Amino acid sequence: MFFGYDNNSPIWISFFILFILMASVAIPYYGYKKKRWKGLTIGCLLQPVISIVFFFAVILAIYSYEYFRHKKQKEQAMVTVKTLEKKGDRVDTLFWYIKSDEECIMEREKQGHGDENDEDRDSTDTERDIEWFDVVPIDNFAHGVNVEDRIMVRFDLTNHSVVATDYDDRAEVTKVDWEQVRAYFNKK
Repeated sequence: MFFGYDNNSPIWISFFILFILMASVAIPYYGYKKKRWKGLTIGCLLQPVISIVFFFAVILAIYSYEYFRHKKQKEQAMVTVKTLEKKGDRVDTLFWYIKSDEECIMEREKQGHGDENDEDRDSTDTERDIEWFDVVPIDNFAHGVNVEDRIMVRFDLTNHSVVATDYDDRAEVTKVDWEQVRAYFNKK
C-alpha cells in the first residue's frame, strides 16, 4: 500500500529526510551561539535524536495520509465485488472496488503464506496487496463494466440487480451504490 500506483510517497519521504538533515545542522549552531562550546556539544548530541524523531514523525504522517486516502477511495466505490483466487495451497480473497470515475482498486487479501517450508508461520496471518486497473464500459445497452477482461459486472437498473462474473464464474457482489451506478450510465 505504501509505495503503490500513482504514489509520490518515496519522493516526498526523501525530500523531507533531506530537509530535516539540512535543518538539523542549525541545532549545534544555535547551541554554539547561546553557550559556546558547551552548547555546541549539547547540540551535537541532540542533533541525531531530534532528527530521528522528526524522521519517524514524517514517515508516520505520510503513511497515515496514504492509508486514509486509500480508505476514502474504497468508500467511493459504486460496486464492490468479492472473488476467490487459488494460488497453490492457499486461497486469496480479492476485493474489486469499481469506482464511477472508471478506476478499479483491487485489494488482495492473502490468507497464510502458502509455503510448505514455513512451518513456523501462523496460517492466520493476512497480508494485503493493492493494484489499480481501468474500468471499461461494455456498451450502453448492456449496462455493464469490464475490468482487465476478468471481472464483468452487469447492472439491471430497473430491477436493481447486479450480476458479477470472474472469468465466467459467478462472483459475490458485496456493495452497490445505485445512485452512483445510475449517474455513471446516464453520463455515458
